[in-house]
Amino acid sequence: MSWFSTTAPVDPSTPNFVTPPTSGPLFGRLSAEDTAWACDTNKGFVTETQVWYSALEDGSWIMLQLIFSVTGIYLVPPTVQFVFKHYDPKTKAVVWKSVNLTGWKANGRGGKSNEVEIKHTGSPDGSEVYTINANLSKEIQISVTLTRPEETPGFKIGEGPNGGMSFFGTDEKKREGHIVSRVMPVVLSAGHIILNGKALSADGEAMFVHAVQGMRPNLVARRWNFAFFSSPGGPDGKGRVRAVQSEVGTTDEHGVDGKGKGRNKYNFGAVVVDGKLTLVTSQLHAPGETGSSKGTVSKVTHLDVAKDEFTGYMAPRKVKFEWAGPVEGGAGEASAWIEGPSGTGAVGEDGLIEKVDVLAEIPYVLKKVVSVVAGTKPYIFQHFRDGQLHLTLPGEEEKIIEGKFFDELTFISE
Repeated sequence: MSWFSTTAPVDPSTPNFVTPPTSGPLFGRLSAEDTAWACDTNKGFVTETQVWYSALEDGSWIMLQLIFSVTGIYLVPPTVQFVFKHYDPKTKAVVWKSVNLTGWKANGRGGKSNEVEIKHTGSPDGSEVYTINANLSKEIQISVTLTRPEETPGFKIGEGPNGGMSFFGTDEKKREGHIVSRVMPVVLSAGHIILNGKALSADGEAMFVHAVQGMRPNLVARRWNFAFFSSPGGPDGKGRVRAVQSEVGTTDEHGVDGKGKGRNKYNFGAVVVDGKLTLVTSQLHAPGETGSSKGTVSKVTHLDVAKDEFTGYMAPRKVKFEWAGPVEGGAGEASAWIEGPSGTGAVGEDGLIEKVDVLAEIPYVLKKVVSVVAGTKPYIFQHFRDGQLHLTLPGEEEKIIEGKFFDELTFISE
């Protein structure tokens, strides 16, 4: 028997943050397992979510999200939430409802509780349909279908079961944690939502994300950025344009240059033109980097930054998202960028939907874990407004695409 560790010391320069590929083939086709519910209760703190965002034909916006959370604390059961949000820029009215679900049972890529049912049909090789029926309260009932057309596949960065996954820790056999992102950039929403006795058409241009955080949120990241631009097209997808992007900014602890050398940013995204997945991007940003990327460009920039008095964070007044790289399955290079105002004041000002106080929206048990153990105060700035995507395709001049522009800027810690 020995009281002393025989584990070899870890080289301090060993990466403890490992991202999906940032060069070579980036597109990974989703499998059925990639978007199936894991609902894993045996790996400590895990949050798993499916979320749909849709820019509706009437100019408003909706979010539908199911969240499965495990604290990793013995005898504390998982919590399952369904979150609905609707924002109307014309009236600046925000309707929000979060319900703790009872009796939730996952079933592949769908599931059912006493309050919500999500059914999935189709396959990654064809089209896919999610049908959501929910009775959240006397004021809010949902009956919506969300269809991914066959011509626009979902994607992850990199092939295989680890595609779309980033890992934390130096031990390849026993990682400290992981994050996962799988995306369907083109989804078409339809159906209706009853709000306070009035029917709202849910017809619109949507997208879908299945994501997992396999570690406490304060250890995963200090920042998240997310963008979704949509411009409608015809029934065959002609004229339809999408641009999506997601970025995680690590804490000081985790980085590609080793422990304590963090504040890395990993960014991935995609651009869809005429309903076809045209550009897939993936880029790692080191602290203080300058110059151009050796691979694709996938980048978000906060502009005109100033302290927000409500949250205490340094928040931007404008935000810019950029994509560039080789055309998927073709020849030549494509690029796109969009810049828009990023309101920090009143609802509706420069597209501001809400400054979401995350701790006010999550269940009590999760709130205590995040706030006490983590010592964080997370906020999400959500914006929805008209936007102009500047798109350049091989052999063509830059053209401006009019559409709707949604973003989320998440602040977790300084």
